[in-house]
Amino acid sequence: MDDENYELYEGEEILQGDLIENFPVVKPPNKLETHNLVILTQSCDIVNKKTSNILVAPYDEISSYPKDAKGYIVEVRKGRRFLQKYLPPCKLEGHSKEALIVNFDEIWTVLLDEITSHVSSNERIRMRSPLREFISQAYAISIMRVSTLEEIPITPRV
Repeated sequence: MDDENYELYEGEEILQGDLIENFPVVKPPNKLETHNLVILTQSCDIVNKKTSNILVAPYDEISSYPKDAKGYIVEVRKGRRFLQKYLPPCKLEGHSKEALIVNFDEIWTVLLDEITSHVSSNERIRMRSPLREFISQAYAISIMRVSTLEEIPITPRV
């Protein structure tokens, strides 16, 4: 089955919007955990070797949340939780996933070589455009929240 939001990719090339499954992450104070990650670093920076540090965020399928979190999931889906973003289900045959929640509250950098080694030639899910840009914009909005004064005082010219 085809999916307008996702495609399958096999190879070492890493791009923004790639979903990396079961990646080992060391969290303080030296605790090794595995997480499913989405790549947030811009594809052009990765492809043109402008960085060796890749920005990632963890994601989970909605079924991993407790049943009493239904209200929370609705809030995420409606865009009312700026540090979490709801992504549509993946319908790719043999790789289907429920809707996902990406958590911008936990952002990590991982070495590109480590991710490349982890995925090697494994098949993985990659977001298609415009979903890929949507997740990038959602992350940008989560870190650039701007607050202004109700009224900006006018200073007389000297």
